[in-house]
Amino acid sequence: MELIYIPGMITINETMVVVLVSFLILVFVLNRIMFRPLLDTMQQRDDRMDQLDREIDASRQEAEALNRDLREREDAARKDGFDRKKELESLAGGQAAEMMEASRQEISRMKEKVEQEVALQLEEAQKRVQKEAEDLAAGIMEHILDRSVTAS
Repeated sequence: MELIYIPGMITINETMVVVLVSFLILVFVLNRIMFRPLLDTMQQRDDRMDQLDREIDASRQEAEALNRDLREREDAARKDGFDRKKELESLAGGQAAEMMEASRQEISRMKEKVEQEVALQLEEAQKRVQKEAEDLAAGIMEHILDRSVTAS
């Protein structure tokens, strides 16, 4: 096969094959060393973010359930208080006033107890979510920076 050289045109010879093979090797190496690990890291980050979103939603639903439970208990305590109030009004006298005050105090104690329980559970859930978010952020920073990151 005879090659004809025309100035200004690309010549096809044995160096073209070497350049093509070198280019393909470079593409393969870049894919192995840079692109694939980067894509894997991005996928892991997306998976972790999805998992955290699910956990946050679950914690939010748990908090809403606790709030509903608190409202139900509060409503039940109010209803119980109103029922006791009617009962006390039918009795009359000083004993009725004493019983009514005791009922109010019991309702207050029950309400405070339930509010404390819910506040404690909400605080624990928030701490758990905060810790997981901090761990995730540190993990992402460590992975991106490729070195250990210490919290200040």
